[in-house]
Amino acid sequence: PLLSQSKILLERCGCRLLFSIGLVCYIVRVLGYTICPNGWCVVAFEPLHGVTFACCHLAAVQYVSSITPEEQLTTGQGVMCSIQQGLGYFVGTLGGGFVIQLFGEKVLYRGAAS
Repeated sequence: PLLSQSKILLERCGCRLLFSIGLVCYIVRVLGYTICPNGWCVVAFEPLHGVTFACCHLAAVQYVSSITPEEQLTTGQGVMCSIQQGLGYFVGTLGGGFVIQLFGEKVLYRGAAS
C-alpha cells in the first residue's frame, strides 16, 4: 500500500524523512525481536517490515535518481540494486552468521539496531 502512494509520500515527506521513518521502524522491529519470548510475538512486529522496506527503498531510488545524470538513470538504479541486494545481502548474511554463531541472535539484532 505504501509504494502505491510513492508520489504523494515523496512530495510530502521527501527522501530524508522517508529514510528516517524507515530506519526508526527497522530499529523498533529488530529490538522487538529480541524481547519476544516466542515466534508468535515476532508476528506482531512484522508489519513494520513493510514500512521499513517501502520507505527506505523509495528514498534510495529517489535519491539515486536525483544524483544520477539523466542519460545514466538506468545504470544508477542498477548499481544501487547490485550493491544493496547483491553485496549488501552477501556481507550481511556472512557477517550475521558469524555473529550468531559466536554471540547469539540477540546480540546480532541489538547490534543491527544500534
